[in-house]
Amino acid sequence: MRKNLLCTLMLLLFSGMSIAADKNAVAPPPQATKPVIGTLAPAPGSWGRIEFVNVRGFPYDGTPDSVIPRPPLGPTSKTIFQSPEAGPNSALPVGQLIHLVYQPTFNTKMPPAGGVPHYHEFWEWGYTLKGDSIMPEPVHPDQLNGMLYRKREGGWLTRPPHSLHGGSWATGGMRNQLPYHLIIFEEGDGHVINVGRNGAPGSFRGRDGGPPPPGLDADYRNVDEFRRPWLIDSARDLDWEEDPEVPGRFIKLLDDKHVPGVAFPV
Repeated sequence: MRKNLLCTLMLLLFSGMSIAADKNAVAPPPQATKPVIGTLAPAPGSWGRIEFVNVRGFPYDGTPDSVIPRPPLGPTSKTIFQSPEAGPNSALPVGQLIHLVYQPTFNTKMPPAGGVPHYHEFWEWGYTLKGDSIMPEPVHPDQLNGMLYRKREGGWLTRPPHSLHGGSWATGGMRNQLPYHLIIFEEGDGHVINVGRNGAPGSFRGRDGGPPPPGLDADYRNVDEFRRPWLIDSARDLDWEEDPEVPGRFIKLLDDKHVPGVAFPV
């Protein structure tokens, strides 16, 4: 009886504290349902606006509540930011930030053997939030069993243009540990250029289903050099350090190569 009474008093106390806190709480921002559109240059004489996105409540791409008609990276993608260069309602934005979840397959089948890798003509950056993914990272279009990199929680990727990835081993391989939660930023329009084997023609896949845009050479045989990505396990390989710009904040610098003086802190 005494224990039940004590539990009841504690429940009432916490309830009262919650009510009091709610009276003084700031109302949360309205739920965003459209991607945040970036700003190329600040408007003179005005304040910039900070926008928030609750990813859990944000609609999946391609659903009735979304303004993205076609999911760019599968049915579990949420495009939460777009660059403004391509204009509003463009099917091919120049850059986009996507929250992505690869769901469990509920089977033990390996991917088909001998899949060819691909590359892009734009930069990509990705950070693993949860789970891990097996990423084939060949160094040549004809390589059959290149490096398999396991990108775990806290894993960072900087992928330059002409960086081969994807496909599958010709013999064996490894499996992803799903579900896999990822934040990825694509600087380009999302196209994929698949290579061929032994000099055979490759193929182009545009996100809008169309041919290569003017000025884009989609023949992998014309690439002078295939480049390497920057991969790092931020939980294993990096330690926290003080942010020189914000006292009391600690960061991990993930990359500082693409744009001089610009880093990607956690």
